[in-house]
Amino acid sequence: MKKTTIRWVIAHEPLSLFYRAARDFEKYLNEQQNAESIEIEIMTLSEYSEKYNNGVVVTKHDLLDLMEAGRLEMSQMYTTWLAEYYDYDFLAFELPYLFRDHDHAYRVLEGEIGEGLLNRLTEKSNVRGLAYTYSGGFRCMGVNKPVSTLADLTGEKLRSNRNPIGQEVVRVLSGVDPFVCETEEAADYIKAGQCNGNDTVYSRIYPLGQNEAMKSVVDSKHALF
Repeated sequence: MKKTTIRWVIAHEPLSLFYRAARDFEKYLNEQQNAESIEIEIMTLSEYSEKYNNGVVVTKHDLLDLMEAGRLEMSQMYTTWLAEYYDYDFLAFELPYLFRDHDHAYRVLEGEIGEGLLNRLTEKSNVRGLAYTYSGGFRCMGVNKPVSTLADLTGEKLRSNRNPIGQEVVRVLSGVDPFVCETEEAADYIKAGQCNGNDTVYSRIYPLGQNEAMKSVVDSKHALF
């Protein structure tokens, strides 16, 4: 029987949590009757680059293109990227205070609305949406000075990702245009004085060294990442 290899690249923080989920999936698969026909190869970006891309650096921004081209089978994606590539309705998940709590989010994402969006990926691309993952949970705002409320963010230059709704949320909170960069770069830009704070999640603060650049966190829970 021919064996199919699923190359699964883990490219988003918190890496340890995604690795744990991937290993659990691998264990489950190995317990199934047809496990001998499928194997999971779990890799980081650098490992994939060395083994399958002749050492040429691959970034998380390349993953959808690699999947479309059949050079990679599986990874996690930001809904921002799915919106940019395939369906702008994925941007709705960035709306502030959309979900009351995790139970509310579960009912929406695992229900008709969430399933409908994933099914539309199948209609529009070679990519299949299997499930939603919570990449860190509810968001918070980290700042390089003592603050205690969202009102204290007025006038602060805050970092945002490239999602237009996320940028507008930051703009409303601070009253100034956001500083747009990758979350992995936020700590360096805060230390360099190019922005004063960061739209983040708790599980990324220490792995990405953001704790070294921020003095306080506002537990705003303004969106589910």
